[in-house]
Amino acid sequence: MRIKTSIVRSLFCGIIFLAATMVFAQSGGHLMRPPQVICQNFLTEKMLEMENCHPAKLKLLRQQAFYPEFRLQNHFPPPIDHLSKSSTGSWISLGPEGGWIGTLLMHPTDHNILYALTYNSYPTQFFKSINGGGTWNCVSSIPDYIYSAAIDPNNPSVFYAACGMYMYKSIDSGLTWSRNQIATVWPYISNISVCPTNSNIIYAAGYYSDTKSIMVVYKTINGGNDWTSFVVSPPGDQAGWANCFAVSPADPNVLYIGGERYDGYTYAGGLFKSTDGGANWSDIYTGISGYLYAIAIDPTAQNKIYIGTSSGVYRSSDSGTNWTMNNGWLYCYELAIDPRNSKILYSGCSGQIFKSTDGGMNWTSYQGGLKGMCYSLLVDHAASNTIYYGSSVGIFKSSNSGVSWSETNTGLITSSITSMAVVPSDPKTLYIEFANNAIFKTTDSGAHWNRLSEFLACGNIGALAVNSTSPNITYALEGSG
Repeated sequence: MRIKTSIVRSLFCGIIFLAATMVFAQSGGHLMRPPQVICQNFLTEKMLEMENCHPAKLKLLRQQAFYPEFRLQNHFPPPIDHLSKSSTGSWISLGPEGGWIGTLLMHPTDHNILYALTYNSYPTQFFKSINGGGTWNCVSSIPDYIYSAAIDPNNPSVFYAACGMYMYKSIDSGLTWSRNQIATVWPYISNISVCPTNSNIIYAAGYYSDTKSIMVVYKTINGGNDWTSFVVSPPGDQAGWANCFAVSPADPNVLYIGGERYDGYTYAGGLFKSTDGGANWSDIYTGISGYLYAIAIDPTAQNKIYIGTSSGVYRSSDSGTNWTMNNGWLYCYELAIDPRNSKILYSGCSGQIFKSTDGGMNWTSYQGGLKGMCYSLLVDHAASNTIYYGSSVGIFKSSNSGVSWSETNTGLITSSITSMAVVPSDPKTLYIEFANNAIFKTTDSGAHWNRLSEFLACGNIGALAVNSTSPNITYALEGSG
C-alpha cells in the first residue's frame, strides 16, 4: 500500500508543530532552537522512508518521532506516567494499572519469577513478580529510555539493558545499575543476547543513522567491559534497520540479524547471517517476502530457523539456505517456541496471537481478552500451557495455551496519561486517556477505574473536555482530526 505524499506531509507537519510547541513551552516561552532545525534531518529521512510505506512501517515511523535520540537531543519532555494526586504535599499514585511493556523476562530456573521493563518511558521502570505475574513491584528505575534487555541464563542475578550508546548492567537482580559506553554514535538497540554457553559473550544488535540508516552489531567477550562493533551492510548503497537478532544455541559465532532495507526507491526485508561472530555477513534474504520482526531458533535442532515477517512466518531446516512459508496469512511481531515441544510456536501480533502445533506450517488465531500491540512473548519453561504477552497496554497471561487471556497488571502502574478532564461540578469524577489503550473514568478520585467502550479510529485522543453545564456530555478530540 502506498501512502499519499500529502498525507505523509500532513502527518509530519503535525509532529513538527507539536515538537516546536513542546520546546517553546519547556524553555519558558523562549524557543530553544527553530523547529525546522530541530526536525530537518529527521524529517528528510522519514519523509523518504514513508513515500512507499507499509501501514505497519508507518506506525513504527510515527513512534520514532519520540525515540530517545530524537527526544533527548532536542530536549523534549517525557510522557506522563500514570496519574497522581496530592492533598498534603506528598503524592500518591492513582493508576490505572497497566502500561506499555517492552520486555518480559523469566528467571531461567524459577518460572514464578518474572521481570518487566517499561517501554518508551523516562525513567524506565524495572518490575518484578514472584508469583507468576499475580502481583508486581517496581524494583528500580533506570534513568534512560531502555528499548531492549536480557537476563544472563547462567547467572540470573545479572541483567543487561540498552539505551543508545550505553549498556546498563545489574549484578544484584536489578536493584542497582552501572553504565558502560558501547558506541560513539547513538544507535537504537533492538535486541540483546547473552550466550547460553559463555556469559562473557554478549551481543547487542540494532541500527544507527549516519548519511543513511546502518545495521550494526556490538559484541563483548568480557562480560560487557569492552565492546567491538560490526557493520552489517546490505548490497550496494542500501540503508538498513535491524528489528530482530538471534544467536545459535550451539555456536555463539553463528548469528542472524533481520529487519528492513531501502535502496532509494523501494523497501524490502533484510536477513543476514554470520558464522564468525559478526566479522563477516552474508545475505540470506532469498525466497522471503516482507519486513522481518522476529527470529527464533529451535533449541533442539539448531539448523531449524523461524522468522516472523509482515507477510507470514517462514521456516528453514538448513540454517537459512532455503525457506518455506506458512500456510495462510498472519502478521508477526514476536515469535516464541515452546521449550518443551518445539513443534508448538506462538506468534504475537496486535491484539491477538497465532498458534502452530506442526512446526510453523499451519496457524490458529486467538484473541480472547488481549489488547495492544505485542512487544514481548514468553512461554513458561516449566508449564508450557502458560504464556505471557507484553503489550502497549500491559501484561496478559494465558493458562490454556493461548486460547483465552486475562490482564495481570496488579501493582504495575506505568500508564502514559496523554489527556485528562475533571467534571467541574464533581471533582471526584474525571476522565483520562490511557495511551494506546482506551478512555478510563473514575467517580471516586481514582480509587477505582472503569474502562469505557472503544471508539477510536486512529489510536489516541488529543484532548478531553467536559461540558460545564451538562456534565454528562464529554468531548474527545481524536488524533486523526
